Amino acid sequence: MTQGTVRPTTQGLYDPQYEHDACGVGFVVDIKGRKSHEIVQQALQVLVNLSHRGACGCDPQTGDGAGILLQIPHEFFVQECAKLGINLPGPGQYGVGVAFFSPNPASWLGQHAPLGVDRAAHYTTAPLRQTLTELVDFTRINARGIRLTVGAVNVNTGEMR
Repeated sequence: MTQGTVRPTTQGLYDPQYEHDACGVGFVVDIKGRKSHEIVQQALQVLVNLSHRGACGCDPQTGDGAGILLQIPHEFFVQECAKLGINLPGPGQYGVGVAFFSPNPASWLGQHAPLGVDRAAHYTTAPLRQTLTELVDFTRINARGIRLTVGAVNVNTGEMR
């Protein structure tokens, strides 16, 4: 087999569909769940030491988009939600997510066009709404049962397993 021309075949527990090029991952954790600034400092050092990242070689002033994922303190969420009039439940009783939305060109006209509420936002959530409607069981989510979901995405096909 010539490196870079043929993908390896499935052997034993190895499955080539889970291969990812240009990826580097590091983990820093306190297995007892203690929070500390030292963990953040160590995670930042991992980024410095991790040279095999997807976009290395880009402008050093702007970075390559790599970063750290950390738990945002419950107390911070309580404080910020209170400013919005939201009474947040206890730790572990709510979820937090990050979403990327498509730009809404209609909003670029600003005050110069009558848009209405559905078109005034800078981003459109219509594709997200459609995807969630197709894939998410909101009845089950709203039942608030505790569950663990583990999945893997095939990067070539986008299919979940």
